[in-house]
Amino acid sequence: MTMYEKLEAYLGFPPDIVKKVILVESKGVETIEKWYYTEKPKPTQEELDAEETAWNNGAFDRAMADLRQRRNTLLSASDWTQLPDTTLTTAEKTAWMNYRTELRNITNGITTVEQVNNIDYPDKP
Repeated sequence: MTMYEKLEAYLGFPPDIVKKVILVESKGVETIEKWYYTEKPKPTQEELDAEETAWNNGAFDRAMADLRQRRNTLLSASDWTQLPDTTLTTAEKTAWMNYRTELRNITNGITTVEQVNNIDYPDKP
């Protein structure tokens, strides 16, 4: 997590690193040189580390939310296949129904970010 990202998490909005914060990098480590925000006091390194830890701890939840959003988009795009007035054959409709079932079950048994990142989405019929 970059210092910019840590400050964004700390402030709750993107920091203005031109007018409100001056960052200095020395030996690959960024530190806050000047702090001009009145909304919040200058964060300590411990507070920034806590923000980074919280961000890292939320990685799985964010990955799952992204997975569910993509899954839901694919489901929505195939809703038409289950309508009673489609011109699909029974076999085609069944294939789409099975595809949709696979999509709905895609989150089952996932417990790590790595599993989320290696999801194999089913092929459309």
